[in-house]
Amino acid sequence: MVVRPARIRVGFGSWTHQECNGLLDPKGPPENARLKINATWFDHVALNSSYHRLPPRAFVENGVEQMPTGFVFDFKLPKEISRQPESAARESSLVAQTWRAAQPLIAAGKLSMFFSCPRQASAPKITGRKNSGR
Repeated sequence: MVVRPARIRVGFGSWTHQECNGLLDPKGPPENARLKINATWFDHVALNSSYHRLPPRAFVENGVEQMPTGFVFDFKLPKEISRQPESAARESSLVAQTWRAAQPLIAAGKLSMFFSCPRQASAPKITGRKNSGR
């Protein structure tokens, strides 16, 4: 048995959300340049938008072309597959559509993993408190 050392990858979960603009580049680059800039800091990203809708092939291909050697993507499965995988596999073509959407990543060796999110976590409610003067 060959034992390989574990590798920890540190990445980011979004490059398209407006709230993330300017975090790694104070100039706040345009949306189409954020992924490439983030790749100068990290070697890995989660493709989260696929949870709500599969990305167009051109979008995935563009991501593959922009990224340096060794950079990988995690691909979040659509919510229909994440929440009810057996039903999705039996009753829809979504599994095949998801596989096709990920093909540019697979072909380029840039798919790290598929991952699911059975329940979308809710952010805790934050209630304001008056300053107690302490």
